[in-house]
This record gives sequence, C-alpha cells and structure tokens, in this order.
Amino acid sequence: MRLIGDLLRLSASDLMRFKGCRHATALDLRLIEVGDLKPDEDGPEAELLQKQGDDHELAFLDRLKADGHSVIEIPKDKISLEESVRLTLEAMRTGPDIIYQGALLDGAWGGYSDFLERVERPSDLGAWSYEVVDTKLKRKPDPKHVLQLCLYSDLIEKVQGVAPEAAHLQLGDGSRFTVRLSEVSAYARHARRMLEVFLMERPETRSEPVSACTLCRWSSHCAEQWEADDSLALVAGISRSQRQRLEAVGITTMAALAVSKDRVPKMAAETQRKLVSQAQLQSARRAGGPPAFELRNTEPGKGFGLLPAPDDGDVFYDIEGDPYFPGGLEYLHGVWYREKNEWAFRAFWAHTREDEGRSVADLLTFLVEHMRRHPNAHVYHYANYEIAALRRLTAQHRTCEAAVDQLQRERRFVDLFKVVSGGMIASEKGYSIKDLEAFYMKKRAGDVATAGSSVVFYEEWRHTGEQRLLDEIHDYNRTDCISTQLLRDWLVRDVRPTGMAWPVLGEVPEGGSLSNIEAEDEEIRVLRAKLQPVRERLGDQVADLLLDLSQFHKREDKPAYWAIFDRLAQESEELLDDLECIQGLEAVSEPVQVTKQSFERTYRFPQQETKLRAGKSPCLKPAAMPEDVNLRSIDHDTNTLVLRRSTAKGPLPDRLDLLPPRPLRNNVLKDAIAAVTEEIIANTGRVPAIEDILTRSRPRFRGRFAVPWCDFRGRPVRRNKPCNRCNGRFYAGNPGTAGERQNVC
Repeated sequence: MRLIGDLLRLSASDLMRFKGCRHATALDLRLIEVGDLKPDEDGPEAELLQKQGDDHELAFLDRLKADGHSVIEIPKDKISLEESVRLTLEAMRTGPDIIYQGALLDGAWGGYSDFLERVERPSDLGAWSYEVVDTKLKRKPDPKHVLQLCLYSDLIEKVQGVAPEAAHLQLGDGSRFTVRLSEVSAYARHARRMLEVFLMERPETRSEPVSACTLCRWSSHCAEQWEADDSLALVAGISRSQRQRLEAVGITTMAALAVSKDRVPKMAAETQRKLVSQAQLQSARRAGGPPAFELRNTEPGKGFGLLPAPDDGDVFYDIEGDPYFPGGLEYLHGVWYREKNEWAFRAFWAHTREDEGRSVADLLTFLVEHMRRHPNAHVYHYANYEIAALRRLTAQHRTCEAAVDQLQRERRFVDLFKVVSGGMIASEKGYSIKDLEAFYMKKRAGDVATAGSSVVFYEEWRHTGEQRLLDEIHDYNRTDCISTQLLRDWLVRDVRPTGMAWPVLGEVPEGGSLSNIEAEDEEIRVLRAKLQPVRERLGDQVADLLLDLSQFHKREDKPAYWAIFDRLAQESEELLDDLECIQGLEAVSEPVQVTKQSFERTYRFPQQETKLRAGKSPCLKPAAMPEDVNLRSIDHDTNTLVLRRSTAKGPLPDRLDLLPPRPLRNNVLKDAIAAVTEEIIANTGRVPAIEDILTRSRPRFRGRFAVPWCDFRGRPVRRNKPCNRCNGRFYAGNPGTAGERQNVC
C-alpha cells in the first residue's frame, strides 16, 4: 500500500493481508497517513522466508531458460511502476514464451507478477495471449494465493483484450496448481471491492489473534495493546467464538472473566468454568504469583485418562523440520530413553530426500525393537506434529507403514498436550511445552531457543556447512526430548489425581505386542516376489504400480481412521467448529425400542454447521475405539436429531459427540484389483486392455478405423469398432445415453 499524491496504490499483498486481518490493514493505513506507529523489523525467520521465496522464484526462472523457453525480464529497480508497465506491454506484443516480473496496473490496483506464460489463444496481442504463473514456497495452495492470481489475471485482460482461462501456482515441491478463473474470479473481485469500501468507510477495527500474527509486522504493537486492555485474547486456549459470546454479555477483560458468575448463553457450563478458572490463574500469575494449576473434572478417555503407567522402557520423541527445504524436510528425529539404566539420546539425521526415507525407517525399526523388549512402554511427544509427520513420511516413502499403523492401534504414542489440556488448567500464558517448563525445569540457555530459530540455523548450515550449527540444533532437540520426559514425570508425581486407576489405552494382537507388523510386511514381500515375471515382461514401472495398487484402498482408508482417532482424543468443545462433527449432544428422551434388535434416542445439540446428514453412520465420542451409530434424522430448525443403535452394542450415553463416519467398505474393489493382478502375473492374456493401459500402449482396432478415442479438443469420437484383441467396444458419444451404451474395452 502506497500513497501516490492523494490516491492509494493497492497491491495483491494488501488484499491478502486484508483478508487475513483487517486490523493490520487499518494499521498500514495509519502508518501511511499519520506515521505515528513503528512496525516491527523483520526477524530472522521472516528474512529467511523472503530469501527462500526469491531463491525458489529464480530457480524456476533458470529452469525455464534451461528448457529453451524465450524469456524477457522486466527491470523494476530504480524505475517507476508505470515505466515497468510500458516495458511489459512492449514485451507482450512481441510474444516471448515467458515474461519475468511483468508489471501490471489499472486504476488503484497494480503490481509485479512473477511470470507471464504464453498460451496459444488469440487476443488483441496476436495469435497468442498470456496467463499468470506465481511461485510459492508452500507445498499446498493457500486460498489467499488465488486472490493474487485473479487480480493479475484481471489486469492482464485489460491489456490483451481477452480474459485468461487459467492461472497457476508453481509450488515449493515442484508441482503446479492450476486455477480455473471462471470458478473463482467473481469471489476475488468481491474481495477487492470489500477492501475498497473498507478504505473509504474506515470502520473501527481491533486486533484479534489470527494465524497471520506469527510473521506480521504489527505483532508487537497488538501484543502491547492486549496487555494494556487486559484483553480476553490473553486467555490461554480461548477461541474467537468464545470471546464473542463473552463480549455479548459485557465481559470484555480477563479480570471481568475471572470474577464472572452468571451463565453465558450458548456456552457449555464446563467450557465457562474452564475459562473462568483460566482467567483467575493467569490474573494471579500476571500479578506476580508463582506458577499454579487446577485439575479439571475427570472423564474417561480424556486428560489423565490418556496417561498410561510409567515404564522403564518409555521413549520421549521430538522432530525438527525445515519447511523451506524444497518440498519440506523432516531433518532430525530425536529420542530420549533409558539404555542399561542410563539415559541416552539418539539422533536420526536426514539432509536429503533419500536420507529422509532412510531415517524414518531407522527410527521406526528402533521403536518397534525397543517396544518388543519393553511391552508396556510408550512413546511420549507433545502436540500432534510428530504423529502427522510419521503418517505422511511413511506413506510418501512407502516404508514402515505397517509399523506406524500397529503402533497407533496399540496406542503406543501418548500426546502429553492432550493429557495437559484435558486434565488441568495452568496459570501460564499458553500451553506450549516451553510455557509449561515454568513448573518443572529451569529457563533454557543456548542460541537455539525456538522451533523457528532451529529452522534458521539449519538453513544457515545448508549454505555454510558449519558443524557448530548442527551441534546447536542437536542440543536443542535433545533438550526438547528431556523436557518431554520431565513434563511426564511432573504430571505423574505432582498433578495426576491420587488413587486414579491407570488406563489401558490400546489393543495388543493375539500374537503379542506389534506381532502384526511382520504379517503385513510379509504380504507385501510375497506379492513383490510374485510380480518378478511382470517386472521382466512389462517393466519396473508396471510391477511397482501393481504393488502400489494392491495397497491403495488400505492406504486411502488410513486418513479417515486417523481423523476419527484424532477427534476421539480432542476436547469436546474443540469439535463445535468442526464441520465433520456434531458437538454437544444431550439426550432429551429415554431410548425407545423400535425393532427387536435396535432402539432410537432423541438428542438436542448447540447451533452449529455440519456436513453430517440423515442416513450417515457417524462414530461416537466418548469411545476407546471407533464405534458407529445410525443418524436417522436431523432437524436444524429445532437442533434435534435421532440416533438408532443395535441393542447388542449397549445403551447410548446421555451426552456425546458425533464424529466422521468410518471409510466406505471397499472389499469388492480390493478383490477385483487382486484378481486382475493375478491374471497379469500368470500372463493369461485375459486382460490385454488393462495391460495396454498400464504400459500406456495405443489402443488397437479391427479394420481400417484407427483413430484416437477423442479428437484434439477432447470430444468423444462417435464411432464404434471392436478391439482386435478382446472384441470389446469403447464408449462413443456420451456414455449412458439411449443407444450409446457399449461395453468398455
């Protein structure tokens, strides 16, 4: 955002910031017009992010040049935006393959695109036109990026006289994400109008904690304002919707919340009690008191119901990752454990993509062997990152998937964050492990003190190779692992309710702890050996694809089950804004027998949005393992629903939450893939069309007719000829219309 005379010049960055936080836009405007504020200087992580983004952009530019594309680069240093726009228009008229740093301007909106890419679609420029390509470090597109693509695409339309059909993101993992502009441009234009109206009307704003705060230049200003106002934003763990409900009844400060007694409408009583206690403890701590805590009400499967009995074989685990490595890299797995009655630390390093797969395999081999020697041991970590990373890494590298699955089935991983957040209320400003260290360890020393600084150190090591930097990261990770152990010991010794029974978390197979791993690995090993003739006849790619297909449905089912297990361990109130769930069900009637084998019960629930519909079979919470129930009907006007359950499964509780359903049954599909694979292995000749697809061979036809199935525009060819190998027929026209139904070859 810049002031040019009396007019504001707006960019895509201004729009993305506005959509992330209106207050940041208001502060930007105040800085330009009044100048009485000072934004934060960029920290090391922000500088690293900028550098990595520039490097990613230049690497893509070098690749385009190496591939032989004609490229025109538009200068922008020491010249005005208007001059860069003129040079960009000249370049577009000459028609190069790529225009780098093309400048665009129309009215208040302008900026520099990363790349303009030529497409063979006529426009006012000639027989060609241009589409936008922007480089982004992230591995997945962010919705805000679409706003940027749409802005530049609308500005291009003004120049070339025809709207681009698509725009593209070149992501950090090397993949390209394409946006069909006809599907999103109307929303993007509406967003720009909202910003323009905001700048004209200047409505009052206030700072709210949002995800963009981490790297925002106004984060220190907002933090100071929250402190001065004793803002509800300071209450640890409070959500935006909870703040809004409190403010609606006149509770606007932490102090006011600490002394409040009246019930807050549309807020669960337990949630309100927790927030009041949180405010009381934090207020006392801010006034100079010592660290303090209160226990929450004990509930099965929650808080200390997730903390198993300690064991000498327990392992404490932490990961360090680098999101700025191309495609991201989990470069260090650290474990802290007892070996021959002595504490030991072991580091599994990875500096390349190949190392990453090897290190996670080495880690899981260590954990499986260690757990077998210590059948009652568990792996402790803090928050969900470690488990999410292991799931992703094992699937991505096709290694040790059975080990991760079985460790999760036996509930070997213990997330201490869920134990803490569900079992106690602490006086600290947050619930990160570094916040909780005030209770059980001295303040940390060392240059690497946060996960963000460890990333900066690692990136510096990648460029310098200085061993000192890796040593600092090693010590930081080791301290994190030790902190996890000390936290667990403190919870067991000083916090856990006395006399409480130790929970049994998971199910151990009949063959013993982790015994299923070999069976699953052996299944894959046997199939790999059976595919050797296919490898020799059709090539490695086909054999590997068939092996992957054999595990496809099992692999696809895992995220659905993970989502259920993750929500089973979440706080009930956390599910209120989860569209996949219905939170806070309370029974309004006794069960009613409807058949000999089933009964129904009616529940009411708080106002909320949900994707669950009648006829679905959501899972229940609380439960130790996924248990489903039939959702017979749901009425969003009265906020009531009816559940049906088999009498053999037992009664339904008075209070519960509904979670996403289990994955759809796919045994028929899995059996079909197995049957086809066996035919290909045996080389029976019964599935030639499938072999042609796998080997990407051209279709073959009888007679003189030998054309592609579709014309050059992708339209189905309206002809039918039997295949000269299997007498099958392919679809013509629109499959399914009268007279057009044919067997697919």
